[in-house]
Amino acid sequence: MPIIGDVFISREILDARFTCDYEACRGVCCEVEGAGAPLLPEEAARLNALLPVLLPVVSPQSRSFLEQHPLFEVDSDNIYSLACLPEGPCVFDDKQNGMNRCLIEHHRDPVSRRLLKPVSCRLFPLRVRPFGAFRILEFERWQECRHRLECPTRLLDHARDALLDRFGSAWTDALFALIIR
Repeated sequence: MPIIGDVFISREILDARFTCDYEACRGVCCEVEGAGAPLLPEEAARLNALLPVLLPVVSPQSRSFLEQHPLFEVDSDNIYSLACLPEGPCVFDDKQNGMNRCLIEHHRDPVSRRLLKPVSCRLFPLRVRPFGAFRILEFERWQECRHRLECPTRLLDHARDALLDRFGSAWTDALFALIIR
């Protein structure tokens, strides 16, 4: 298994094909019960600081939930995740006509200009997980996305901007160089 820095690379992502088909899946990744989207600590801090600005745009259910619960959780391994409502969806999900829409999809931090949508959401279906003293970048396969595995777009091309945001250009260039070998 190749490694770049402290990140092992699952070989299957080098050849995998994928692109999101929102019309088909309807944003199902935004409404999974259980733990919410993984967050980097700095993303959690940024979202938490901007919560007063974001509260007016969330659903009444999310607003009520966020007035009583934290925006994110931290597990025993010190992994952060975005809060989800008890019935499953992310607190920033806005379901209209059966379609899930991320309310912070295009919002940017007013100071840093970074996108507010967590990089883990933008990387999906790639996931960065702890792997002993390292991390691993792997493909998380979902039944709802199976029909997109035959598309002509390479998974890594689909996720390139998010990879750049998460790991930087030198790391991302090294990852794409693995495809060429």
